[in-house]
Amino acid sequence: GGEVSEFTRRIIYVVLVVCIIVFANTLLTGALFSGAVVPHDAAISAADVATYAKAHAAALTGVGGR
Repeated sequence: GGEVSEFTRRIIYVVLVVCIIVFANTLLTGALFSGAVVPHDAAISAADVATYAKAHAAALTGVGGR
């Protein structure tokens, strides 16, 4: 017979859901989505921001609601 009891079917579904949750957690925290690596000595000064704003003034038009 190819029939599975209702209890066994529910247990299989629970195991599948737990496996999917664990796999998703591993996938999202693993090497694929590790995020950016910023050096510990990286610093952005006000002068850097001003230089960037001047260089990209046309692209920043309308930013800030003014």
